Amino acid sequence: MAHAPHPFGVAFDTIQHLCMQRAITPQPLWKIKRKLQIGSERRFTRVLREIDSFVYGIVAARRSDLSSHADSGDLLSLFLHDAKERGEELTDKQLRDLIL
Repeated sequence: MAHAPHPFGVAFDTIQHLCMQRAITPQPLWKIKRKLQIGSERRFTRVLREIDSFVYGIVAARRSDLSSHADSGDLLSLFLHDAKERGEELTDKQLRDLIL
């Protein structure tokens, strides 16, 4: 019995494919498409929002776990604990970039 793919996995695969397309498309062309939000760049923006939504949800959950002194034992929790020990505050965007 096959399981439906997770939406994050689908979005991640899609954005990797779109990044590959960017790499082989002349830079002025994809930048114009990005500015006008057309074609693959419109899709890129939509898929990136899906990824961000999923990741930011995980970040919020780990921050909540940390405030209740629970340790999930994962990489994100380690980053949060380390920053707390050093007296630093990592932004959600910094954490997103670290875990992706």
